[in-house]
Amino acid sequence: MGLPITPELVTRVADELGEGGWRFSLRQLYYAVCAEAEIPQTHAAANGEIGLGAVLVLVALILIRFRVVFAALVGLGAVLIVAGVVQRLTSRPPAGRVLALSYAEFQSRFDDIQLDSLIGLDAQPERHSLRSGSVVVCDTTENARVLAANLATAGLHDVVPLDAASLPTPIPWRAVATFHDASPRGCALPLELHDAGIDVVDCGLRPAWVDAPTNQVLEGAPARMPRELSPLLDDDEISWLASGRRVELATLPPARQMALLRAALAGGPERLPGVRAFEPDDSGRLP
Repeated sequence: MGLPITPELVTRVADELGEGGWRFSLRQLYYAVCAEAEIPQTHAAANGEIGLGAVLVLVALILIRFRVVFAALVGLGAVLIVAGVVQRLTSRPPAGRVLALSYAEFQSRFDDIQLDSLIGLDAQPERHSLRSGSVVVCDTTENARVLAANLATAGLHDVVPLDAASLPTPIPWRAVATFHDASPRGCALPLELHDAGIDVVDCGLRPAWVDAPTNQVLEGAPARMPRELSPLLDDDEISWLASGRRVELATLPPARQMALLRAALAGGPERLPGVRAFEPDDSGRLP
């Protein structure tokens, strides 16, 4: 269970996403609203058992003259305290996060909402000169639109965002960056560009960074890998993708998306010739 998703909640979350001049897609708003509507998991039941057990022990001490009652209350209190402690020690966070509603339902309810910072589904990236600047290839049109809409606010004036589906053939650049979801299609993008003879800086999401309860992981049917991904991902990451899990860039608010891209464009350790994969930091946390 979570908070009800109302127009007031959606508007408040939208104001927070857009603070500072950022713009966002409807999908980013969806993920942010679902996160806001979540009720965090707590140890309320275990704490209640421990508290009740302690109260029973205190009552037993008051009735210590009545041996039978005293023994019964102390025994019951001790059992409750032990059960509560065991429950706290053995409880584990859920493997994923349940979204409050599907994106299709959110879209049908709030597709016509009027927000100044919302990027329209028919928005087109601004025209850029393809002769200069850092070319960033996105795995989806939506990711390219969000990137294009926030370049000025992020101070990335020399970045040229492109959708992978609209790349010219042959590709006229010797080096590009990639920005993508942690999905089979997204993780295949840098390797496909590398196969085309392009040097690639991979700025996209990696399964190893986002496989945690704090991230909004989507789980679907087992996925078929579009190609061999082992040059860039380890076996655990490939298995994670093959199981049907993925995390979309849209789960990150625009400020974090652009911080990730800015940090990644600064470079990263070489993982295979021609492909540089950004590593967030020693803790594995994204910017």
